[in-house]
Amino acid sequence: MSQSNLLANFIEDLQTTSKNNSIHFVTELDNIISTVIKKYDSINEQIEKKVALLTHQEKVILKNVINGETSKEIGEKLFISKHTVDTHRRHILKKLGEERSGQLQKYAAYLMPQLHSLINTQ
Repeated sequence: MSQSNLLANFIEDLQTTSKNNSIHFVTELDNIISTVIKKYDSINEQIEKKVALLTHQEKVILKNVINGETSKEIGEKLFISKHTVDTHRRHILKKLGEERSGQLQKYAAYLMPQLHSLINTQ
């Protein structure tokens, strides 16, 4: 089932539940929200632990990768070779448990504020 179908079914269930029993609806909605928050917190905690493994330079490179910059562009910006950037990228992928750079985008929403503050305080 596609995500849009799941969402449509979820909304339909909520509407049906709310019509039948508003107290039950509020309780169920509270349970769903609590579950989502716990899952989000768990994911954030896992990401935080992985990012803690990165060196300062790897965090700087990661920030630029997430911004869509190429290894050549990052190297020019940081005054290091493209080869050095590629080496850092391989280390980042290994430490984060990812196979491809494209998978790093999923870290973007969480990492950008944290990386900005981490980079500026180190």
